[in-house]
Amino acid sequence: LVRAKVAAQARGVVQHMEDEVRRAEEHAARRRVVAEEEGRAHAKIDAARVAIAAAEEAKASVAGRLLAIQQQVSRGRVELASMDTRVPELEEHKTLAVAAKNFKEASRLSLELKALVAEREALAARQRSQDTLQEELNGERARLLADLDRLTLLLQEEEQAEAALRLRHLTSSVARTRKARLAAEARGDGEEAEELQEQVRAGESEIKQLTSLYPDLAAQVDLSAQV
Repeated sequence: LVRAKVAAQARGVVQHMEDEVRRAEEHAARRRVVAEEEGRAHAKIDAARVAIAAAEEAKASVAGRLLAIQQQVSRGRVELASMDTRVPELEEHKTLAVAAKNFKEASRLSLELKALVAEREALAARQRSQDTLQEELNGERARLLADLDRLTLLLQEEEQAEAALRLRHLTSSVARTRKARLAAEARGDGEEAEELQEQVRAGESEIKQLTSLYPDLAAQVDLSAQV
């Protein structure tokens, strides 16, 4: 009878050890799956952040170019206005020089007027080119702003998706750990039960933090969830 009792106890110990090994293997497998899923989710967030940084850099570059063009256009307008005033003045001076039979002065004024008109035409052409470039840059800036809005929304969605995934993993983990704690208490293993309870507290604390950051996800939390 004693031998049978000892044998039964030994079988119980072996069974318990086998159960512990099986649970450890299952836990390791779950951890690998969780790490892979959360890794993919975080990679999407990183990609969105990289895209936002690139768009921000491009927006700053376009803004700098646009500022330079606008300043050139403003200076060009001032120069054109000055030329528009100077041309009729030279024409009048040339007319007076011809009337005074001062042909040498009239010739000089004619050359100056011709050079000024050519300079004005070149400046006007440059202004038109800069106006076109300014329109293109404004369009590019608008596109980048729209991209930033889209990418910012995408980042928020990916962050919330990652949080939802983390919550699902946490709630499942907490439920399993609570079940394991009850089993440890039933076996009379107070030390393991306390360790498991600490894990439960840590999981519940992280759940509380996540649901505080993402209130819309609070409804998804079910600590009795089983996976």
